[in-house]
Amino acid sequence: MSSYLNPNLGGRFIVLPKLGLNLSVGYNMQGTNIPYRQFYYNSRTYDSYVSSYDERSTIGGVMFELGFEF
Repeated sequence: MSSYLNPNLGGRFIVLPKLGLNLSVGYNMQGTNIPYRQFYYNSRTYDSYVSSYDERSTIGGVMFELGFEF
């Protein structure tokens, strides 16, 4: 299961009577499960097995948005 969060703050500025500028700053954050699988092999005993587990990870970063309205 994953989650996503994207809060931001911004505003619209009038540059000319028919031209607007939109600026926004925010933060992106996404949580996810990352599966890991490892294969082990012992050449002396010819035994092998697979180890697997899931690791919860969060990925995030600052976001800047710029837009024009005309």
